[in-house]
Amino acid sequence: MKKMSLKIIASLIILLAIFNSFKTSRTIVCAAEKNEMVPGVRYVYGEKANYDFSTPEVSEVISEDTSYGSFKMTGEIASVSIKDGLKSYGVNGGNVRFSYSYDDSMLNATGEQEHLIDDKSKKINDITLSSEILKGALIVQTSRDGKIWYTVPNETETNIFANDKVRSEPFYTATDTQLMDGCYYRIIIAYETEKVIGTNKVLFVKKDDKEYHKYAEVYSFHVYDTTAEKVKVPEDDNRMNMGRLVRCTDYDSYGGEKEIDNEDPHSGWNIGSFFIGGYTDSEKDTQTGQTVFLKNNGDRISLWFNLEQDINKCRNNADITIVADTKGYDKEFDVPGGVNETMDFGKGVLMVRQKYKDNTYSKPQIYTNFLEAGASPDANTKVDLFEEGDYEVALDYAVKYNKTKLFGKAIAPQTNHYRISFAFEVRNGNTLVFLKDTKSGSDLSNGSITENGFTIDLANSQYLKVYVKREVLKDGFNGLTEDTKFNSSATNGDTFTKEGVYTITVSNQYNNASTEKRVYVGKDNLLKAYMVTGMSISEIQDQIALGATIKDDGTLIPPPELEPETEEVLEQTMSAEGKVTDDAVTSDSTSNDAKENTASALVSDEEVEETKPGGVKESALPIVFISIVVVLIIFVLFKGKKLSFLINKNESGTKEENDSSIVAVSQNDKEDKE
Repeated sequence: MKKMSLKIIASLIILLAIFNSFKTSRTIVCAAEKNEMVPGVRYVYGEKANYDFSTPEVSEVISEDTSYGSFKMTGEIASVSIKDGLKSYGVNGGNVRFSYSYDDSMLNATGEQEHLIDDKSKKINDITLSSEILKGALIVQTSRDGKIWYTVPNETETNIFANDKVRSEPFYTATDTQLMDGCYYRIIIAYETEKVIGTNKVLFVKKDDKEYHKYAEVYSFHVYDTTAEKVKVPEDDNRMNMGRLVRCTDYDSYGGEKEIDNEDPHSGWNIGSFFIGGYTDSEKDTQTGQTVFLKNNGDRISLWFNLEQDINKCRNNADITIVADTKGYDKEFDVPGGVNETMDFGKGVLMVRQKYKDNTYSKPQIYTNFLEAGASPDANTKVDLFEEGDYEVALDYAVKYNKTKLFGKAIAPQTNHYRISFAFEVRNGNTLVFLKDTKSGSDLSNGSITENGFTIDLANSQYLKVYVKREVLKDGFNGLTEDTKFNSSATNGDTFTKEGVYTITVSNQYNNASTEKRVYVGKDNLLKAYMVTGMSISEIQDQIALGATIKDDGTLIPPPELEPETEEVLEQTMSAEGKVTDDAVTSDSTSNDAKENTASALVSDEEVEETKPGGVKESALPIVFISIVVVLIIFVLFKGKKLSFLINKNESGTKEENDSSIVAVSQNDKEDKE
């Protein structure tokens, strides 16, 4: 029955261990990226047309046979629906890239085959280009409502089919800001072709008859981030305003600063305000002085911008407007990055970059024309979502002020550059740590055993403090000894394979939270039992001395039950001891000679006598008996039983033996007298 109980307990332990492994393991499912062919419309025009979308000669749905190339969108596309009559694609975050793939077949064609020619015009619909179309132009536009379109600065290409004869790489990547609230995109590819359709004679000179066509391939669609949809505008008690406005003293680089005084056209009003929400708590970093936002699992720390002005009439004054900076350069963020290079910032450029632990920076995310195309007046615009890290944000923009007028015309208008900037830190508020088996990769929970070793996984937490202590069992000691030479700090990805009991302590300096886990690496069954049972080393050693055993998984098997044969031997031993004792008592009533004769008759040759001081002799059997009884008492107490039954039985048996001994002695005395 006892063996059956042990088997049941062992089975339950195994089942609990399996359940716990499922409970603590993490499963990360990533949606695979895929390519989506976006539908479009091709407009066909005559030779003199300017690509007006409202007056084409022919309009048709694009197919493989009617387009120069193939337009597709690449990303983690989770859903496809219809929004305002256009395809709407929901993506699970990540990068969304647009590409237009083509070959050079039409570029190299001649004669009666339709082939590309140079288009010397600069007009496409309502867009005026800075250079001629030549052999093809590509334009990227965005919209907040699908009606009013803005051309993305620095993304228009001309003569594309000649510059890149074969192309398959993405030409544009959607920004996080665009996807936060959803964005409409319009991709335009325009080009002109000709082909020979016959010949005729003019004054006896043969001349080819040619047919000319202009084409505009237009792909309009909507994309939004499904993961950002759940992020709502934070409540007033869970948001913090960020940013400081200054006037730039270095006009060209948006560098330097001066406070805005009463004579400044920006005095008394703000273009808008940034704020951060979605955090659990905030602290002040004592070293950097920056605000630290703490996040827990499920928190989405988000940056927002509220545009407070009509950019064409700031402070309700038509003489104060936001204007485009077509030759922008930001020194601090090194944008655009080339030597003496500038870029079209549009009406305000927003830049966000991450600062790494080694004081290097990521390539900044750049949102050009932000105040016109990215933000809506009197509306909160999601800018970005942030994981753990240090971040810097800056918004550069130009303000034009028509201060002096003559006959209603502005004279010497003033244009100033301004900057709103701030920095902040995001930290995980927990102390989550995973220990991975170096061979199987499975998670090791607190108290686990592995023969392979383990690797520390901080689950993308970069700023937790990790300390690892190793303890070993040395010969001659009944406890663990700390390996002080080994103990040290650790970081994400560190691996430990030496034998020992490891204590991993993870602490968070921002909220003083900590987590501790213990793992045994090795094959020693004694240390395995130490991890599994929670008993001390000395306690386990005592159990082993009593007959306990340890399984390979560290389970301690208690000593076996006392067998019936052992009880019978104990009774016989106790009876024999009682007989010797009673004989010794009886011999006290006889003479010294009779006492010695009686003792000699009763004690066997195997018994050993000892002589105490004073001439008193004592048998060695009581010492053996006492030792046996002490061991048995310890054993029975451990098993939770009492010895009363054995003792009572022993006393009754001893009494019967004593009675028979007394009768025997009396009979001998009687015979001696006779």
